[in-house]
Amino acid sequence: MCTGTCSKVVGAALWPFALLCIVANILLAFPDWDTQYVHDWGKHLTPEVLYLGGLIGGGVMVLVPAVHIQATGRHGCCGNRCGMCISVLLAVVGVVGAAYAVGVSMLGLVHGPLCRYRLENGTLSDWERPFRTNPKEFSQESYLFEQELWDTCEDPPGVIRFNVILFSLILGAGVLELVLCLVQVLNGLFGCLCGTCKEEKATPVSSSTFASLGSKGLAPGGQAGCDQHRRGSQLLLWVGEEAQEGVRLVASSAGQGSVGSV
Repeated sequence: MCTGTCSKVVGAALWPFALLCIVANILLAFPDWDTQYVHDWGKHLTPEVLYLGGLIGGGVMVLVPAVHIQATGRHGCCGNRCGMCISVLLAVVGVVGAAYAVGVSMLGLVHGPLCRYRLENGTLSDWERPFRTNPKEFSQESYLFEQELWDTCEDPPGVIRFNVILFSLILGAGVLELVLCLVQVLNGLFGCLCGTCKEEKATPVSSSTFASLGSKGLAPGGQAGCDQHRRGSQLLLWVGEEAQEGVRLVASSAGQGSVGSV
């Protein structure tokens, strides 16, 4: 596979992962599918949601390079060594964005959501992160491995499961984006040195096609180029006829010599 084709594959593969990160990050702002939690500048949202790791990191910072990387594999202004070198720089931007998305989503999973949970006296707590502030109160291990703790938060209801699913999607997509962008860095460096693809073989153009292009002004020199091509063709035809005549003369001389010897 040439470097241009590889760029098209990498660019096309980055699109769905970048869009997935954007959608997942937007959905994280609406736990329990309710808009009330985005009020007051998201004061009641999990902080990692406001870091926009999926929207900016795994989304915009990967989506913009994906457009250029995919275009680099096409023939034209971007399908050259300069375009491949630019794709390396943009792929590095994608690596940074994907790494940011992975880091933020991992923090969101480890620290848990911001919520209100039921205290021992039966009242609801203030807005806290129960698995970060008081982890030993619930379990000695991470809440991620004990699904019976996923109903601890009562406001927003189901926010633990909601966050785990969406942050996991961003984490998985970010890891794949990171791998694809690193592949493009190596592919782009190789393309800078060796070009995008092997040169295609030139297709011979018939005299009639060249004449029609010359009459339309599309061939170099217009009508003059067409006349020059016609004269060249006539010269080649004359040379061919002379060569054939020489071959006949040699053949006839050889035949007469053999008869005389007999």
